[in-house]
Amino acid sequence: MEALRYSKKQLEQRYEKQKVQLELQLITRTDLLKTEYHLLSVESQMEKAKNEIEVQTENLKIQMGLFKDEKIEIQEFFVPKQCSAKIDFEKDREQAMETSMSVLSAKYRLEIAKAEQRGRAGEMLPEINLFASYENVGERRTFNQSRKDMEWIGGVEVRWKLFSFGREYDSYKVATLEKETQEFSQKEVEDSLRLKLRKAYLDLCRLEILRDSKTKALETAELNFQMEQEKYDAGLISVVDYLDSEKQLREAKVSYYQTELEYYYAFEYYQSLLV
Repeated sequence: MEALRYSKKQLEQRYEKQKVQLELQLITRTDLLKTEYHLLSVESQMEKAKNEIEVQTENLKIQMGLFKDEKIEIQEFFVPKQCSAKIDFEKDREQAMETSMSVLSAKYRLEIAKAEQRGRAGEMLPEINLFASYENVGERRTFNQSRKDMEWIGGVEVRWKLFSFGREYDSYKVATLEKETQEFSQKEVEDSLRLKLRKAYLDLCRLEILRDSKTKALETAELNFQMEQEKYDAGLISVVDYLDSEKQLREAKVSYYQTELEYYYAFEYYQSLLV
């Protein structure tokens, strides 16, 4: 939108000058109409961009659970340069393997599956109870018994659920399969995170180079437009050449801002993979 506003301002200024030049018969009406056409084209693009911003703003409110009449304040932000120079990729990767929510969730699910497997295995084992008592073990011959007639009696009681063993074994097999599934899932999550981190880092580096390239292209387009303005004012080039240089500058600005935005997204995405 900023690039379009700049183009509109430049074209409006040129259009006003051309109206005066037309009255003085320094240019033809065709030249004026060509500038007017470009101005209307820019205004159309601005309206399209404005509508897109409104639609995306409404969509953002829905996703955030805000009321329709609530306002979202849009603020400018600074996009840092050379972010990759401040990144220790190996250190970040090790940290992600320990603290990333996706990895921690996978580990938690695996621990639950292991606990479930142990529980199912315990259900198949026999139930063992120890017992002991201190009582008279001899034949009772008199009413008066002494401690000599008492003895300690103990033993082991074993109970085994024979009739439900098959069902419990099936439950154990299901729990074992779930544990193996979660082990595979954890490895898959870790491998996927490593790959995503690597790709995000390389993409950030690529966009840094592209950003520098777009900066040079914008500087060149700005310089060329200034030169073409001077040439047109001096009558050395046609209005078509002038308008082409303005269009090139506009496209260079849009491309630069788009790359800036992609670079910012790439950096934020890389950061999001670490938590």
